[in-house]
Amino acid sequence: MPEKGAREHVGHKVNLNSASEQELAEVSDIGPARARKIVEYRTQHGRFESVEDLDRVQGFGKTLTEDEKRSLEV
Repeated sequence: MPEKGAREHVGHKVNLNSASEQELAEVSDIGPARARKIVEYRTQHGRFESVEDLDRVQGFGKTLTEDEKRSLEV
């Protein structure tokens, strides 16, 4: 059983362009604050063309892990 507050890996890929803030927050290592930033960026700048576009979102930079990349899609 995961410790209280810990997020488990989602069992499917989460789409950066259609996922809700809640769905994004459930991805390992993203959480609520980063999920909010993704949705804000998407609203202001439009669709993501690739997972690597997260580099442009405040709070991500080049810190996107391989685990996060495997859990996300566009």
